[in-house]
Amino acid sequence: MEFEKGLSNWQTEVLQLVFDYMNGKEGHYYIYGSNEAGVLGFDFFMEVQGKIYTRNDIDGSVMFNDASNDYEELFDKGTNMILDLKSMFEKNGNEAPTEVRMKYDSIGGDIAIKYGYARMYSDDENILVTDVFDNWVLVEKERLNNGI
Repeated sequence: MEFEKGLSNWQTEVLQLVFDYMNGKEGHYYIYGSNEAGVLGFDFFMEVQGKIYTRNDIDGSVMFNDASNDYEELFDKGTNMILDLKSMFEKNGNEAPTEVRMKYDSIGGDIAIKYGYARMYSDDENILVTDVFDNWVLVEKERLNNGI
């Protein structure tokens, strides 16, 4: 029970981190974290009014002028949270996930979280953690383009 409470708190803190970074911009948040073979990753993108915006689209955009532009701080805090997640799982005797994907609808309050345990990039020198994230962005763009 304590593990579940800690995990729930962790999820809330991660969502709050990105939501605060975006200064509460309404939309669908997609948050990615990874810890595979000691390589850490943390990033996000948003869907606003049926269009996907990556962090690079957000930076400097008038539409997101209230958003922070200190991605380095977000990345540092996010990767530290990914390390906390690993510790939480291991302290409870569970295998730590290699990745987490969170989808949060800030308007409706819906949340979906998936934990992955397979190696996505550490066994292939041609794939980087950023490639896995970028692929997720492309999948979601395809979904929107196809009206799914």
